[in-house]
Amino acid sequence: MKRFPLDYKPEWASPAEEYLEYAEVYKDAVLILLNEFTKQEPIHDYALAPVLFLLRQYIELQLKGIIMYFESPATHRPIKAHDIFSLYRKTHEVVEKRYKVPKANEEVSKFIEGLGKFDPKGEMFRYPETTIGEDFRDRCKRLDRKLYEQITLVPKLKEITEKIFQDLEGLEVYLDFMKESEEEAMIYYEPE
Repeated sequence: MKRFPLDYKPEWASPAEEYLEYAEVYKDAVLILLNEFTKQEPIHDYALAPVLFLLRQYIELQLKGIIMYFESPATHRPIKAHDIFSLYRKTHEVVEKRYKVPKANEEVSKFIEGLGKFDPKGEMFRYPETTIGEDFRDRCKRLDRKLYEQITLVPKLKEITEKIFQDLEGLEVYLDFMKESEEEAMIYYEPE
């Protein structure tokens, strides 16, 4: 039986890399569930709630990891915010200060904004009500039609999920490339 040591951390891993690795695990779980639900329709009305919880957690961890990418590991402090739309905006601000990046996918931006407004604290898909007693179903009734379809129809959820993964992981890959390019340039740079 294979053991998965939850206490393992590579010595070289920065806080940003740890967050990005955690995000990757949530992404894998989302993909497994969506693939299963694509093959066989879920039988429970709330079956997509765990998928949405995992997707939202992936988004939050991925964004925090990208923001931390620009921090020195020595001065690292946990990012306490949970509002994924604010984190999404901050991610793009931080990245654009240093690099010229392609414009964010508008559909992904709108989905993250809508999901962030619907679930600003990351609690809507974990419990049937918020910590102040607001009913999950009542909040669902206030969603715009497109977001409602994206979070309640498996094919639509799968489609937007793939776009989110492409957008956020594309940004991560771009940052890796730029960082490696800068490091290589420093090797060849000889100060006078």
